Amino acid sequence: MSLLLSGSVAARHPIGPWSDPSRDRVTEDTSLECPDKVTSRSGVFTAGLRDCCGQTHIGRVRDRNEDQFLIADLMKSVVVHHTSLSYEQETELHGVSQGKLFLVADGVGGTPGGERASSIAVKSIVQYLQDMMHWLFRREAAREDQFLEDLKSAVAWSQEQIRHTAEKSPRYARMGTTLTVAYLVWPTAYLVHVGDSRAYLCRGSKLLQLTRDQSIAQLLADAGAIAADEVEHHHFRHVLGSVLSRNSSDLHPAVCKARLMEGDQLLLCTDGLTKHVNPLQIAGILASASTAEQACHDLIAAANAAGGTDNITVVLARG
Repeated sequence: MSLLLSGSVAARHPIGPWSDPSRDRVTEDTSLECPDKVTSRSGVFTAGLRDCCGQTHIGRVRDRNEDQFLIADLMKSVVVHHTSLSYEQETELHGVSQGKLFLVADGVGGTPGGERASSIAVKSIVQYLQDMMHWLFRREAAREDQFLEDLKSAVAWSQEQIRHTAEKSPRYARMGTTLTVAYLVWPTAYLVHVGDSRAYLCRGSKLLQLTRDQSIAQLLADAGAIAADEVEHHHFRHVLGSVLSRNSSDLHPAVCKARLMEGDQLLLCTDGLTKHVNPLQIAGILASASTAEQACHDLIAAANAAGGTDNITVVLARG
């Protein structure tokens, strides 16, 4: 759970480095040689990363969980209205899974309605994909750049839904949320994110952070005002310069894509994990767990053992 930087300060960086297309990155194949109150879902994927699980935990300090996650299959379907054929009374026929959708969202701390904002973010992204977006079911180089822009548009539409809710109720006027989305069409993961909920790619014993935290501390490091190794302990490390909120000026979605290999692991998580469990520890847990469900449980347990000062959410897909 992170804090939203006030609009008056954020306005000093109306664009920021996060929205610069030159910073959008591609990760190619050669770039890398529970406790109680847990909600868990698992699923089967037909190619690539088949073992998927998501878990969320309230932590040891908070009185409510403002994190949300989602794992979904992307598939074609046919709704049968009338036919002379027998479909054993099924009216909706589904094809095989052609892709996967992963989301995590972390309601902004210190404001009313964080749980509401994260819920709206996840639901509205799914709605946008269902009703307004052209899906990508296979890797098409000519469409990739436009598809990443479409993901940004999905986030912008999600922000509009949060704005509408905030304007209707003064209680929710300052609500906000982070959002990290991975749209997986094997072997490529397309990502869009806002805030500091991270996406990692684990290959063997190596862990690569795919997303860049949109915190003021990271902005200071990018500007050369502080050293890169100061970010993790800087007092502005959890103050966000980009978030889904009532103010569109606070929103700077960033995109990237990663080429995956069999055996890779794709992890999305909120900062309730990363503020307590460092990348080396995360990689070790991912390497030692026999299933995605076990890895999620162990990651949450490690964060709670180290303090559990925030809600903890992890979504993992592995081969």
